[in-house]
This record gives sequence, C-alpha cells and structure tokens, in this order.
Amino acid sequence: MAQANEKIQQGDTQGAGETLKLAGVDVDYSTAVLPAQETLDLVRRANQELGHEQYWQPNLTLNQVQNSLRYDNANVDVTPTSWFSRTTTVFTPVDKT
Repeated sequence: MAQANEKIQQGDTQGAGETLKLAGVDVDYSTAVLPAQETLDLVRRANQELGHEQYWQPNLTLNQVQNSLRYDNANVDVTPTSWFSRTTTVFTPVDKT
C-alpha cells in the first residue's frame, strides 16, 4: 500500500494499479457531486434570505442543496485470478439516494 501511495503522489496511477494488482488489493472509489450552478444559486438565495432575517427559510433552502448531493461508487477488483491471468471489473451503481 505504501508503494502504491507513493506512486499516486508522483502521478503514476498506472504504476500504482500494477502495485495493487500484485498485492491483491480491492479498491473502492466514492465521489460526491453537486450541480454547480443550481448549488450556487441556492446558496446565494439563502444568503439573501439571511439578510431579511428569515432564519427558517435559509435552512430550508440549504436543505435543497443537501438533497441534491449525489454519490457515485465504483469497486475495482484487481485481485489476480491465477498466475497467468488477471481480471479487472468495475461496478458502478446508478444512484444511492
């Protein structure tokens, strides 16, 4: 793991993958994303609502931002199946909300 981490820090993602294959490591990736423009608009609206001392309304507006958060998860299995062949599979579920 330390060798793979060093290679990632150096920008050598392919080398890190090869190191993980040899170690038989299973890797999971998770990404959280928000729609940029919609989030910016909602945060600006919440800021304006705070200026009008409508303290309950900004909370509801920011909850809309929180509700638009989406996650993408990927599992990359780089475990060798034998000495002569290796498989890599990627599984990405649609939306886990």
